Amino acid sequence: MVYRDNLLTRTFSNNRDNNSEVNEKGVEIAVQNLKNLDLLSDFENWNNLTNSIISLFDFPNVLYSRFQSHNYPFIYNPSDKEIDKLMDFLRFDIKTYNKIFFNKKLYSKNNINFNLKRNNNYYLLSSPLFSNDKKGIYLFKKDQYEKIIKKFQLVNKIYRI
Repeated sequence: MVYRDNLLTRTFSNNRDNNSEVNEKGVEIAVQNLKNLDLLSDFENWNNLTNSIISLFDFPNVLYSRFQSHNYPFIYNPSDKEIDKLMDFLRFDIKTYNKIFFNKKLYSKNNINFNLKRNNNYYLLSSPLFSNDKKGIYLFKKDQYEKIIKKFQLVNKIYRI
């Protein structure tokens, strides 16, 4: 099995040649191409990305349920040798990442304000367990929020905002 190194940099620099190596020029091409995208997010910060998209397009607020997240009891402690090997294998991806994100977790080509104040009075809850029509989507107004959340918390303590 052949493993591809620096997949992020390869993808965004359009380097699909198995026999060619990724280099600094590939990093620069990848960064230039990535900066053409409107919005990029570090996956670690996906909640902020979701909130930004919801705010930008004035979508309803979204309530997430705990049954949508999973806790896998997997622990792996790589050795220093394994870490060094990974760092070498991904060195240009790390450079590409650092050039895009610097000290932030969201990148916006158009300088989007990620701290938008919203005036949206609607909430969206997606759950097959607690919807009126059993299709899984429940849209309600802000003034119903407390009543609905209390109802859901009494039935099953699986909701968080």
